[in-house]
This record gives sequence, C-alpha cells and structure tokens, in this order.
Amino acid sequence: MRNRPIHATAAALLLTATLIGCEGEPNGLLISGPSGSARVRVFNALTSAPCIDLLVDGQVAASNVAFGAPSRYTSLSAGSHQLQVRSSTTGTVLLNVTPDVSTSGSFSLIPAPGLGDNGALLVTDDPTPAPGQGRVRVIHVAAAPGPVAVYVT
Repeated sequence: MRNRPIHATAAALLLTATLIGCEGEPNGLLISGPSGSARVRVFNALTSAPCIDLLVDGQVAASNVAFGAPSRYTSLSAGSHQLQVRSSTTGTVLLNVTPDVSTSGSFSLIPAPGLGDNGALLVTDDPTPAPGQGRVRVIHVAAAPGPVAVYVT
C-alpha cells in the first residue's frame, strides 16, 4: 500500500471539483462563457501558503484565497499584465509573472510547488460544455511525482 500525501490528494480533488461545469450554468465557482474580455483567477495549490492574494498590475484582485480554493474571476484588458501571488499572512511575493493575455476568455493561474522555474501554470478555462454534456478537467500539480487516477463511475 502506497502512502499518498493528503495535501496533494486534496489539491487534486478540489481542483477537479472546481473545474467542473454543467451545461454552461454557473456552479458557484465558475462563470460561464467568455465576456468579451480576458478574465483571470488564481487557484491556490501552494501547500506552504494557507491563504494567498492575487495582485494584477500591483492592485489586489483577490485576497485570502484558501489552499485548495479558487478566487473569483477578475477582468483584464488585452495585453501584458503583471500577475503576482503573495502570502496573505506575511505579504511575501511567492510568484511574479507577466503573461501576454491578447485573447478574450477565461484563465486560471495555478501556482504550485514542483512546477519548475516559473512555479505556476496559466491555463485557459472553457467552463461551457456542449448542451446536455459535462466537462471535467484534472490538472496534476502535486510536488511529489506520481500518477493520478481518475475514475468515472
């Protein structure tokens, strides 16, 4: 029997639950469909930071985002934006990236240990599945390498 870190398993399960959408309806964590401009949110997958803040161009866009939870989306204009993630408790900047968001749509910034030099993923969200269908996305961001099994029952 393998020992699995509880934090990594919990993060994978919470990320999966957060990124589920049904028939284009909001589920409390996702907002359906692009709004004509870019939107970004942060998903806290940092086991070392119980709560984080998202700063966009130096302004707080989301605060006290708990481990395993996403923030609400914040709107962005097209172009490059400085995105920072900092510890809510200490104010220490944990991540500083400047992606070019030149297309409209929804994006999730996922800082997590073990993601290399950048330390984060910026993934495109598509929370609107085809009518009558659902969509599940699993993103493996655990620091300890190993496979993740997803079962549909």
